[in-house]
Amino acid sequence: MTALVHALAGRRADAGQEVRVRGGAGYAHARARDVVEALERLLVNAHTYAPRSPVTVHVVAIGGRIEISVADRGPGMSAAAAGAFGSAQVGRGGLGLHVARALVARNGGDLELRNRIGGTTFVLSLPASEDQRTAPVVPRWETVHQF
Repeated sequence: MTALVHALAGRRADAGQEVRVRGGAGYAHARARDVVEALERLLVNAHTYAPRSPVTVHVVAIGGRIEISVADRGPGMSAAAAGAFGSAQVGRGGLGLHVARALVARNGGDLELRNRIGGTTFVLSLPASEDQRTAPVVPRWETVHQF
């Protein structure tokens, strides 16, 4: 997952967004396209609502899960927006977050909001690959859904 996240961070840097990648390696049992699209939506959401904030993406293997957190240092979400997190309602991230959550769920994972003063963190959690020693195939960017 770390290589995929680094590649995505490079694409976002080309779009003018500062993305810092932290953490170790881990292989998730998930479709790479779905993970890329979900992360892209989270990064675009951070760029839209916290445009001057660097974004930190942290990858960690915890037991049988891979967690990827996407944290910004923006204004955070209002209580109403946080309460409607992931729904198709219009608002901070609205439909984009709903789609990201659906993509993650389709792969047996979850997308959690951790709202805090001085920023927002989304944590994408996926099942870890059964064989962590086998590197997954990372798709060529030309074959990944265009954003």
